[in-house]
Amino acid sequence: MSFHPHAHLLPAALDDLPRIVSACNDLLVDAAGHRLIDLFSANGAAFLGHAHPRIAQALKQQLDAVWLTGGLPTDAGDAARQALETRLPSGLRLAGLYTTGMEAAEFAMRMARVHTGRPGFVGFDRSMHGKSLATAALGWANAPAVPVVHRLPSFADQPPAQVLQQLEDCLRRHPVAAVFLEPVLGSGGGHVAPEGWCAELIALCHSHSALVVADEILCGVHRTGPFLAHAPMRADFAGPDLLLLGKGLGNGFPVAAVAARADIACTAAMLPGSTYAGNPLASRAVAATLAELPALDVPARVAAITEAVQGALAGVEGVVLRGRGALWMIEVASAQRAQSLARRLYRQGVFVSCTAQYLRVLPAATITPAHLAQALGVLREALCAPDQD
Repeated sequence: MSFHPHAHLLPAALDDLPRIVSACNDLLVDAAGHRLIDLFSANGAAFLGHAHPRIAQALKQQLDAVWLTGGLPTDAGDAARQALETRLPSGLRLAGLYTTGMEAAEFAMRMARVHTGRPGFVGFDRSMHGKSLATAALGWANAPAVPVVHRLPSFADQPPAQVLQQLEDCLRRHPVAAVFLEPVLGSGGGHVAPEGWCAELIALCHSHSALVVADEILCGVHRTGPFLAHAPMRADFAGPDLLLLGKGLGNGFPVAAVAARADIACTAAMLPGSTYAGNPLASRAVAATLAELPALDVPARVAAITEAVQGALAGVEGVVLRGRGALWMIEVASAQRAQSLARRLYRQGVFVSCTAQYLRVLPAATITPAHLAQALGVLREALCAPDQD
């Protein structure tokens, strides 16, 4: 089954929506002074809440120092590298900071192609790696054709063992540079890769000398609980060759990262730089965000969100709840039903987004228990009520 993702839709036409003038932690405030509980946190990016005071202060201080250097090194860049590399799995190091997840994915493709000398890539249905010509083709059936991309069914649509068999067939027949893996389908239905499946996929790819790119742009940085969603707690786990992080990495400031195995040298042929790559503001946002994670005990907060979401929404008739941690998708009967529900929730002071027949629930780790309970109560009531639009 092929998945055709739509743009992440707002719940009504733009001219029908209140204009947001400020935000603080888990609340959005419109021009009329009305407050909305934010269950979407800017596509999951504002993971430590809107306008986090210490992250905002770090950015303000950097604004007074230097914004952009054209690639020359800065203290902010050094701080970001150190903060991130202390959290990366053994054997990975930061290859570059970029502005968007799409840009990071494009760079990972260039790295893999140059390092292996192979032209091909494999992606899976329902995955989201970006909206450029190449990254969109990795996961979207309606993306423009790119001859070097082989797209296979997702573990959400076929038995996982069967998907691996199709992958092995593809790896035998084609010169594949890298396989892109999204361990939690954050746009494609909230499906979670089965236990141990990522490790099997990585081992299979390595047996055919293909690299693995783990895309944790949305599900990483504790969004689904652990720092990385794909890695089991096993010392013998062979990890991916390239790792993508973003969104929550800078708490909503535009930044994404590519980490690579130490033996994958970054060369000029990979076209590693861009005008805003590794800029001091983005670097400072990364360092400040990562510094806040231990003090906030984010894994414990995410565990509490899991319990609250499952307690409020599991078992609601006519809907399917999928996800992990603070990343959830609610499947309803149709795209029209999803949009109708999103409009109703917005009118009742709760903001979610919808894509296809799904509502997306991506609360900040710092959402207050009272606001979370209130918003989930409104959401449950809307799901149980007949469609009013």
